[in-house]
Amino acid sequence: MEKVSLYIPCYNAENSIKECLDSVISQSYEIDEILVIDDGSKDKTIEIVRRYPVKIICHNENKGLAACRNTAFKETKNEFVAALDADCVASPRWLEKLMEYFISDDIVGIGGKIIERYALSPADKWRSI
Repeated sequence: MEKVSLYIPCYNAENSIKECLDSVISQSYEIDEILVIDDGSKDKTIEIVRRYPVKIICHNENKGLAACRNTAFKETKNEFVAALDADCVASPRWLEKLMEYFISDDIVGIGGKIIERYALSPADKWRSI
């Protein structure tokens, strides 16, 4: 079984981070390290995240999603790195199913289907297709 680091970038995610972290903690595939990259949140995101066995890395100011991803990749310790946004909830076998596809050295990335909870805006509808 390959060791996997998982990171969650977040900014003012107090309304979704608990459900996201609960889904990460209950994965059928063991996650070796979980990193939460907080991008200068002003709400209770960090207060909620501190209740979980995760490594928290905080940006002093909001730098954007790309900066969070770069920070995560600098800090992860494993070759395999998974990402989940703070407003996502992973199905219990999400990581297990993704890892099944790493069957050769030619495969360097895997993605899965995203089911939008709210498909109200054109961007939401596009992502749900």
